[in-house]
Amino acid sequence: MKGAAAMQIKWTSAATTHPGMRREENQDALVYSPENMLFSVADGMGGVAFGARTAMIVSKMMTALAQQLRNWEDTCEALAAELGSSISSISDNIQALGNPAGKPPAFGATLTGFLLHGENALIFNVGDSRVYRLRAGKLEAMTVDHSVVQILVESGELTPEEARHFPGRSMVTRYMGMHPTVMTDVKVEPIIPGDQYLVCSDGLHSM
Repeated sequence: MKGAAAMQIKWTSAATTHPGMRREENQDALVYSPENMLFSVADGMGGVAFGARTAMIVSKMMTALAQQLRNWEDTCEALAAELGSSISSISDNIQALGNPAGKPPAFGATLTGFLLHGENALIFNVGDSRVYRLRAGKLEAMTVDHSVVQILVESGELTPEEARHFPGRSMVTRYMGMHPTVMTDVKVEPIIPGDQYLVCSDGLHSM
């Protein structure tokens, strides 16, 4: 998506989804809401019973949240705090659907995306779906995975290249519906004209 440095600057957006070549079920759910300037993807966890359903519920709740925040007039930092708190509350609601403590989760999904606010993008992330930014020809990951393999890379036990082929690379350490309350990464990034943002699940970036 081409970012807007201010509300009056034109920007364009598009969204698509595909189940891929390995599974019949597509467990991704998109929020494509140009009117609320929210773009996100929730990826249902393949190892839980209701991954696709969870992703859809998360996305519906995110759409409702975007509508609530649409006319936010406070500072961008205050909005970021509200966004993080609200996403954590959504996670609590998912957890309450049927993830009792001490038992395997039935509901779980990753979540990532961004909300445009004035001259900034508020980028949020829970899990291993990602937001990328293309600026001046340089593609940069704007989120950090919450995953076992990311911990191993940060500790020096794996190189980034080894991580690409690590058998447990899909194991996440945070997800929507996790118990107890999940922490959401939210950061504010200034937008400049020409920026392009990509929001995607691991079904794209891991390929």
